Parts: sequence; C-alpha cells; structure tokens
Amino acid sequence: MNKILYLSLLVIYPFFTRIHCQTPQKTKYIDVIYFKDGSSVKGTIVYQIPKVRVSIKRTNIRTLTDSVYTYPMIDIAKIVKEPISGKMEETQVISDRRLQAEGNAATTNSNNPKQSMFEPSNTPQMSELLIDKMQFKPIVQTMKADVPKPMYNDVPALIDGKNASSDEIDLNALYRRANERHFGWYRDIKGIRVFLDYAYTQGFGTIKNNRFDWATSLGFQFDPIFYLGVGLSYSMTLNNKESSVPLFINPRINFIDSNVTPYFDFKGGYSPIEGKGFYFNPSVGISCVTNRTQALSFGIGYTYQKSKYKNWSEKQEKKIHFNDTYNGIQIKVTYEFNIYTIK
Repeated sequence: MNKILYLSLLVIYPFFTRIHCQTPQKTKYIDVIYFKDGSSVKGTIVYQIPKVRVSIKRTNIRTLTDSVYTYPMIDIAKIVKEPISGKMEETQVISDRRLQAEGNAATTNSNNPKQSMFEPSNTPQMSELLIDKMQFKPIVQTMKADVPKPMYNDVPALIDGKNASSDEIDLNALYRRANERHFGWYRDIKGIRVFLDYAYTQGFGTIKNNRFDWATSLGFQFDPIFYLGVGLSYSMTLNNKESSVPLFINPRINFIDSNVTPYFDFKGGYSPIEGKGFYFNPSVGISCVTNRTQALSFGIGYTYQKSKYKNWSEKQEKKIHFNDTYNGIQIKVTYEFNIYTIK
C-alpha cells in the first residue's frame, strides 16, 4: 500500500511543480522620459507640475543610492510607462556581481602575476544559470603584480541632466547643471529685452478718437518678473482728430515664472509733436512663452492722451488753439524677445 502511495506522489509531483513554475508574474513598470533631442532617462516620477517641470528618481545600481533630477517640460517629447523585463534586472545584478568579482580577483592576484582573474580558486562562484543568461565568455587575463583594485565613480552618471558616461565626469559641470535645474529661473530672459505692441483703441467720452497704436519699448529684464524700459509710440487717428507720438517710461511685471503668466504693464510719458500732452496707458493681460527667451502677449488696457494743437477756424478765419482729452479702451497684441541674454 505504501509503495503505491509513494509511486502516486512521484507521478503527480512534477505536474504541480510545473504548474507552480508557470504561474505568471505581475508585470512591473518603469517611467521613461523621452527628450526632444532623442535621449531618454528611466526611473520613478516623484513630482510633476503639468506643462512646467517633472522630477524623476533614479537609482545608481553600483552605490544603491537614489538621486532626483528635475527637467523642464519644454525639453520633453513624451513620458511613458514601459514594462521591466526580468532578464534586464538579472543582467544588471550579474553585471554588478561581475564587477565585484573582478575587484576581488585583482586584489587576490596582486602577489601572483600568472593567476587568472576568473580562475575558480580566487573568484566568487556564480551559478551556471546566471552565467548562461548573461551570455558572456570568461576572459582569461594575466594580471600584473601591482594592479590596483578597480575603483568606481559614485557620482551619478549625469552631466547635462539627461545621460552621460561615468568614465569622465566634470564635477563642476554636474553641480552647475543641478543648480540650474533646481534653483534656476524657468524663463531664461535676463538681459536687454524688446517689446513690440500692436493695438486698437476705441475712443469714448465727449470727444471720441478711435486710433491704431504702434509702440516699441527697449529696456532691461532684471529677472523673469520685473522689466524696466523706455519707448516710443505712434497713435494714428481714424476719425480726423489729432494723432500723437508719445515718449514714455515702461515698467512691467510678470506675476509668475511659468509658461503662461498674467502681467501688468504701464506706460507713462509725454507727446512732444502733433497732439501735444501727457499720456499714460496701464494694461493687464496674459503672456505665453514661445521659447525660453520669446513670448506672445494678449492684453486690454486704458489710454489717456491730452492733446493741444492748432486748427483752422472758418468763423475766425485763422488758426486757433484746441485742448482736447482723448480716452479709450485698448486691445493689443505684444511680441517680446531678448536681443542680449545674460547667463
């Protein structure tokens, strides 16, 4: 009876072990960031601001340390999740063990130049299964007596924030790039900046003067928030009133450092020719980045122009002085760009 039971177990056991081995494992995924220049990085996304920046955690398999890197969305083509194959993970582990084995072999063979670094007597043994999956042939190498133990660089293999070789690393460049990524301004616009305004003004009040306005402002952008400049505007009348050419001072404020930001703009000055008088033009709107140093803005504002001029009077048959005030609501489009950027 016992023999029959033992034989039954021997027949059934292989089927259970086969079913257990073939049980599918849960697929693991990793985040992959693809950049517009064709490179990519893999890791775990830990923080993301839509349309602004994304932070990804990467693990150094040599030192088992984690590092977090931040990239602007403007440089990124797409972010996807890709499955992690078991073979890839095993290969990385084998690679690390092989590097450790080479280091131990180099130390052990330092007193024996003829000893091979892969001889079984001095190298930690790896299973035949792992060696087969790694698909490499042991290389017999004669070690010199004074060969030092292999040294590995613990600094993450990242120079430009994307990918780089760990064989040659410029530490100054690494720290500088890290500082720029984590603490730098998103809009890289510090420097000499130009604003070009194209606007239409709808007049209102006692004297209506509808106008087309063209203005340009040149000044210094201290950071992505504050700008101060001077400029010139030409307001062309559309209903036989006086035009004006005001000179103005132009402070401007962007409220946030982002792809899209609300802004406040003020122009205040004086028109010395044609309709002479005081001029000011406050406006608010939205500024949208087209690239790191250029932007397109859409705004609405109020215009005030004092206009002193002479005109012919048929009753008095001579030119007489007029002193008019023009008020209007202005809609405008602004193109802004740097002509010199300070890094």
